[in-house]
Amino acid sequence: MKITYTLSEKDYLDSQELILDQSKTFKRKVRTTRNLVLGILFILVAFLLKLFAQQHWNILTISGILLAVILFIFLFFLKNYLKQQAIKKKFKQAQSQPDLFTLERTLLLSPAKIKISIKGRNTKTIQWSIIQKVVLQTDFILYFLNDTQAGILASPGMKLTDEEHQNLLSIITEVLPKERIIQIK
Repeated sequence: MKITYTLSEKDYLDSQELILDQSKTFKRKVRTTRNLVLGILFILVAFLLKLFAQQHWNILTISGILLAVILFIFLFFLKNYLKQQAIKKKFKQAQSQPDLFTLERTLLLSPAKIKISIKGRNTKTIQWSIIQKVVLQTDFILYFLNDTQAGILASPGMKLTDEEHQNLLSIITEVLPKERIIQIK
């Protein structure tokens, strides 16, 4: 099966967001940051309780209360904030490669391998056996080599026909065990 396409900025950013959602490393970073903020919040609350017990109302107490409220609210938006920052960083890296969104790409899929060629650049061959997992979403099909390295097999910008999409899915289900295929609704 052969697919020829040009990567759009929207497909790139959406795929990066999906990669972050699937990344154990990103989830660990969110959990670590959340635990750090919670630790700071608990220390701050303990300090404020000590000041309340001593009935010391001053600018330090009031600013501490405001900081505690801000930290508590920040916890609810932490994952989205970290995801936005990571996507901004990826997009800045992508902008440093001006031809990333203009080069024609070709995917050759067979039951043995995936061959990716970008016009004017080297061809990359990936054996299905080294693919850690494939994530199927309504708009995207991504393959993961590890926790952070992933590639696009299908995206809205490719404009695959239903037949091509079904052929792609049949190749994936034929060569990979069900445990390595993750379907997201």
